[in-house]
Amino acid sequence: MDALSEAQRNWIDGAPIIPATLTVRALDGQSTHTYEVLDRDAEGRVHGLHKRRGWKGFVLRVRDPATHEEFAAKLAVPGDYKQPRLEQELLYTSKLRPAKSLFVCPMSVGLSAPPPGMPDAEEDFVCFIAPWVTGRTLEQYLQEDSLEIDFVCSVAMQVLRAITYLKRVELKHDDLHVGNVMISQVPAELALLADDEHRLEVSIIDLGSLKPSNQTTSKSRDDKICFVQILVELYNGLHRNRRVASSHPHFMRRFLQFIEKLVDEDQARHFPIENQIAQELQVLQRELEEVEIDESKFQPFEAISAEHLADDATLLELFVETLPWMQDIQERKPIVLTGPRGCGKSMIFRYLAVRTHLGLRAQNAERGRASPFDSFGVYISCAAHLQNNLSWLARKEGRAEQRAHEIATYFQLIVARELLKSLGMAYADSVANRAFRLDEAGFDNIVALISSYFSRPVESARLTNRSRILHFADDLDALRVQLHGTLLRDGEWNDHLPDTFLADLTGKLGSVFPYFKRHQVVFLLDDYSSNRVQEEIQRILNKIIFERVPTHYFKISCEKFGFDPGDIDGVTLEETREFTTIDAGSRALADVDDHAAKRFVTNLIDRRLSRAGWAGRAEKLIGSSEPYADDVQLASYIREHGSTQGRRYYYHGLHALGRLWSGDTATVLQIVREMFVKGSVQRDTTAPITKAAQHEAIVSISKAFKERVDGLHPFGALMAKILGQYGAAVRDVMVKGRLNSAKEPYRLYRLEMTKDEPRSTIALLRDLDPELGSLARELLRRAIFIELQDSRAKEGLSKQTMRWELRRIFNPAFGLSLKRDSYLGVRDIEELQTFLTAPERFADRARMSYATKSGADRFSGELFEDTDD
Repeated sequence: MDALSEAQRNWIDGAPIIPATLTVRALDGQSTHTYEVLDRDAEGRVHGLHKRRGWKGFVLRVRDPATHEEFAAKLAVPGDYKQPRLEQELLYTSKLRPAKSLFVCPMSVGLSAPPPGMPDAEEDFVCFIAPWVTGRTLEQYLQEDSLEIDFVCSVAMQVLRAITYLKRVELKHDDLHVGNVMISQVPAELALLADDEHRLEVSIIDLGSLKPSNQTTSKSRDDKICFVQILVELYNGLHRNRRVASSHPHFMRRFLQFIEKLVDEDQARHFPIENQIAQELQVLQRELEEVEIDESKFQPFEAISAEHLADDATLLELFVETLPWMQDIQERKPIVLTGPRGCGKSMIFRYLAVRTHLGLRAQNAERGRASPFDSFGVYISCAAHLQNNLSWLARKEGRAEQRAHEIATYFQLIVARELLKSLGMAYADSVANRAFRLDEAGFDNIVALISSYFSRPVESARLTNRSRILHFADDLDALRVQLHGTLLRDGEWNDHLPDTFLADLTGKLGSVFPYFKRHQVVFLLDDYSSNRVQEEIQRILNKIIFERVPTHYFKISCEKFGFDPGDIDGVTLEETREFTTIDAGSRALADVDDHAAKRFVTNLIDRRLSRAGWAGRAEKLIGSSEPYADDVQLASYIREHGSTQGRRYYYHGLHALGRLWSGDTATVLQIVREMFVKGSVQRDTTAPITKAAQHEAIVSISKAFKERVDGLHPFGALMAKILGQYGAAVRDVMVKGRLNSAKEPYRLYRLEMTKDEPRSTIALLRDLDPELGSLARELLRRAIFIELQDSRAKEGLSKQTMRWELRRIFNPAFGLSLKRDSYLGVRDIEELQTFLTAPERFADRARMSYATKSGADRFSGELFEDTDD
């Protein structure tokens, strides 16, 4: 029996009669030990035992009659607790004894007869004896107490410390929840000060599910997910305490953002190094007192993702207009903006929205910025506005198509709502309205037009002086909520908006407001990726988004391969004709020289330091990368000294940060944040960060990015192998291989392959094996390699060259320089298949192909060309 039966659970929950003593027999049967059972009433019943019952057993409080020490005796059904397993359990818990303040570890294990009268009890129970902890579980605190912020931060930090320790000793708890987190007071005997009597200790109990960290189980949640679930319950507990929630809104907002970062699909965007999770928790707790004085206080490396920048003024202060592809994005045409996660797509779109600039003209004027009112951008976030409200429709085959009219209506209601809000807020801003010349009479026409599409009344009574257009925007949102409820109930909805609704609406704007006769509305649809908006939903919405009309157009942002260019009628949108794609990663590698990259990174850092009111600036704190400002100098130095003893610090300075940037702005900020931590940079620091601290920060972030590849889904292990083999091979070539014609080390951080046809490389791989195409797609989607636009091949006009470049953040993890000067030429698609399926063989051939004459024999029939370029 692997768990308590229902009859046993009912017996335990009914305050059973328990004998006055509990006898535990040693596993070898050679000895016994008897304990007194506590908590028995006059009849021998133990009340409240249901609070100490789990799935496999229950806990009695017992006392050693000789020493009067109290213990917890956990009686568990035998199940799979056989002799080898029990010995393994004790071995696991022995690893936790150095952290005994974190864990309540069993001291011994034996066998005990089941209590008399217990049903279905035919075998002896396994009995674990552990110290008794007087306290309450976190679950009880959540049920009974009003939580305080200091308590929440302390509990969260201690649970994080526990799962981190488990990971370090290669174990996992595998059953972590609020019922297994015990809160106890400092023992009275140890209390020296009055404050000691109120101090609490946090420990993890019930270690019966301990397992090696690499053991696969049927449970869907690992320790980290369980930690996040505990944080969610703590947040909800704080939220129920309205006094705390209303008194500390900044903390509540930041704590929620912290949880959201932890559940991001790509957590390394926010916490590439595990201890940064603890650092952010510390910052949250430390800033609590400061926040009450100044809630708007900005820390230089908070809100690395634009989603966490609630303040438009801060966004404008931080935005770097010198982004190399900014001018292309601002062109008046539909675009699809893609690139590595953290490349600033959301920040760009929010910057282009008119609402971001309202009330902030003085700041724009001080910076010499052009008028923000030369276009009318309307920001729509798929994460915040669409959320997951349509995702469930795509989970059942054919359901999205069946509800296509409702999906199109739902989307257009959101877009119309955001447009009306932007209009209403611009109207209320006297300076902005001098540009737009909006008026109530025109709004009346807009309300009448929209209302005419519905058979039901949409506009509700307005009891305040609030602008009609803003009030009507809320009415549209109420209609959206009604539609969503109908979809959830699988009910009928008759008020369908045609796909031309937005064109009619923006056309009406042009007829009532002269500004919109000369300027198109620009809808900025952010994070339109298939993980947010499934492909089945996208194919319905694309007919609306890419409708060619003179009064508006859409710009969308998405992750690599996150946008399906098809529509519900089976028509595929033609790139260059219907939209232009801008890939931030590709552009950063292909179009940005070292000087421009350094200037951008310097500006990026300085804006954040300035906004936070810190004294230091990038040039002083980080400085130059001399004597390795030129990448060939860096490669030569690593080649000369890379294998010698002693610590070498050569990754440092703004040149290095500029070269590490592959369009992924968030990655650069993560590195700088780590530099500041290792260099102990504070608000008033102006002294340079040491080269050692800079080097260690760069390498640690790079290694963290490399290590996380193994955990990605799908293909994580295989992609980690490809990355590891490729990185090690090009390192060997750079350090040990022959020199190029200029007597410099080869820096082979790009693959190139000539194609005889214009089809995509992924399509060619799928011809060989569909799984190969999916693997290649994932390597590029995850930005392990960055795909540059195919170029014209030197072999002839009819041929094209595939170009995949290693994302630069991985280079320091392998001890590489930071910028490629050459490439590995892959002969054909079959050789690319070898790279994907047998990366170790591919890597060995690379080494052989670039070996010195005194090195290994040259590989006959070389895979690679001699590729100076």
